[in-house]
Amino acid sequence: MASAISLEGQSIDVPETSVLALAGPRLEGLRRLARDGAIVLRIRGDCMAPRLCDGADVTVRAAAHYWPGDILACAPAGHPVAVHRLLGWRPQRWTRPWRDWRVWTQGDRTTMPDAPLAADRVLGKVEIAVGWRDRARAVRAFVHWLAVRGRERVARA
Repeated sequence: MASAISLEGQSIDVPETSVLALAGPRLEGLRRLARDGAIVLRIRGDCMAPRLCDGADVTVRAAAHYWPGDILACAPAGHPVAVHRLLGWRPQRWTRPWRDWRVWTQGDRTTMPDAPLAADRVLGKVEIAVGWRDRARAVRAFVHWLAVRGRERVARA
């Protein structure tokens, strides 16, 4: 979670109610700021520890492409901004794989992935070096959760 946003050296404390209401023009404004420059978010919580600890400031920039293992800042609907690791991308519906791609993220210290997010909910990538082991671990977790979802579908059918 993020509780403070820094723009051009000025830190803005964001009350929880404002973070929860991050949608529409506010979300688009933050995405535009990340595209045009950088935003700095303050980490709250320990779901990404020890890589990102509670109280750490991280710089977020939009990128042309996001790869498994990257650490993304996302704005899930009805939730605070989350800074979690990208596991992978998948279409919302396999019957129409060319539309509505979803982002799967997960905190490093959590056991379950987050709910899949629409690509337009991604603010940007945290500027931090990501090693090949982190990328391989993310891909492995993504394949695991795709298999779990597939087994659940077969069991329901």
